[in-house]
Amino acid sequence: MDVYYSDPFGFPLPPTHRFPLAKYALLRERVEAWPAATGVTLHLAPRASRDELLDRQLRQLVDKPAPDKTKPSGPAKARGTKK
Repeated sequence: MDVYYSDPFGFPLPPTHRFPLAKYALLRERVEAWPAATGVTLHLAPRASRDELLDRQLRQLVDKPAPDKTKPSGPAKARGTKK
């Protein structure tokens, strides 16, 4: 099985952030140590260019359907009512 990894392309996160970036490198290192046992061939993922990222993000934004504002979003509350 071909598996692509990108842990060498780190990015800054705040110190209190919970996203486990370091764990991805540890997992890759473990798979590298036992390639025959895992049946995995590792490949460094190509780094996306700024233009590729913008193209994808903008396309998703443009293609995203607009919310239907003709339907109520939740139960309406009557004014002046007490709980």
